[in-house]
Amino acid sequence: TLRPNEGRFGGAVAVEEGTENLVTNPKTWKPSSSQYQTTTETGEMFLGCTVSETVKLLDGIQPSNLRTVTIAPGETYTASIYVKQINHTQGERARLIFYTDKTLASTQAVSGIKGWQRLEVTYTNNTESDVTSYTYYYPTRIAGSITQQAAPQVEKKPFATSFVDGTRPDGILAYPIALKDDYTIACYRKSHTDEDYKHVVKLSD
Repeated sequence: TLRPNEGRFGGAVAVEEGTENLVTNPKTWKPSSSQYQTTTETGEMFLGCTVSETVKLLDGIQPSNLRTVTIAPGETYTASIYVKQINHTQGERARLIFYTDKTLASTQAVSGIKGWQRLEVTYTNNTESDVTSYTYYYPTRIAGSITQQAAPQVEKKPFATSFVDGTRPDGILAYPIALKDDYTIACYRKSHTDEDYKHVVKLSD
């Protein structure tokens, strides 16, 4: 995937691990409607997904479950969703959590960002038993607030990858070239665990 304005020199290519999005019908998923809120489709698209808009009718929380997952000891899952807080000025921001009978891990949107932002939350089961967890999404809480959302994802990963509907195989970066003479291949790479770019050189003849 091309990543303009990223990388060490102002441009990069992302080569991602394979993954599976465990959300059912993620392209059309939207939060539930209730006495607390109403959710409608805007007619817009984001990352190939339907954009829905939730208007709070009353103060209070109304969770919508992205996916229920059973997490074995030592396993790690990550949930993510893109949100746009249209008119948030006070109160709780949009949130994404792993939840059983208590909150296992949570994240919330950043105030002051008017455009799209991605919520990402990761949970590792450090117990000795399976944990069955909901992945709950909450739009902003105060009555009258408006939140848009799209492209939910739950994956068995310690980090979020780019949105996919279904599955994606491991990425491969291949350049079909034929060099007759001696050559050197050099590049900079950065994984999700690296703090900075590393210089990689491959000598071959």
